[in-house]
Amino acid sequence: MPKMQSTHYYTIPYPNSNYGASDGISKPDCSIAKTPATSSSGRTDRPDPLEAFVSGRLKIIEDAIEQVSREIAEREALRDSMLHAIDKAMCDQKELLFQVAPHGSSPFTVGDSRRRSSIEKELATLEGEKRRETTSAWKDIAGLRRELRELIMDRDSERRRQQVVQP
Repeated sequence: MPKMQSTHYYTIPYPNSNYGASDGISKPDCSIAKTPATSSSGRTDRPDPLEAFVSGRLKIIEDAIEQVSREIAEREALRDSMLHAIDKAMCDQKELLFQVAPHGSSPFTVGDSRRRSSIEKELATLEGEKRRETTSAWKDIAGLRRELRELIMDRDSERRRQQVVQP
């Protein structure tokens, strides 16, 4: 029956060290140092994984900053559009109100009190809607600006890391 040789999964990379291995087991020749392929400039052909990771993370953060900035601009445009539509509706209601009962002390200013009351309620509703839209837009934009500030701090931190990683 032939004697089985054990294969070590991990061999210590020192050519003259024996560290408990039997004399019958051959070790790989570690006297030849394996170096990565280098170009004429002395840098490796493959990019540094740490540098690639940092630059990839930096790219992701910069894309997120652009996206949040676009979202802020879109929310501001939506707010302006909504407020413009509310203002237009309020102008229409005020015009109807002036047609129903113009202001003044003339006996002709009495008008239809029920119609005037419904128009005034509609104006009050529109005012409330305008306040809610302004508040809602402020909350949305404030949250986006907070996120933008955090992303900018992350970007600056990643830029500092990239400067440390790059030689």
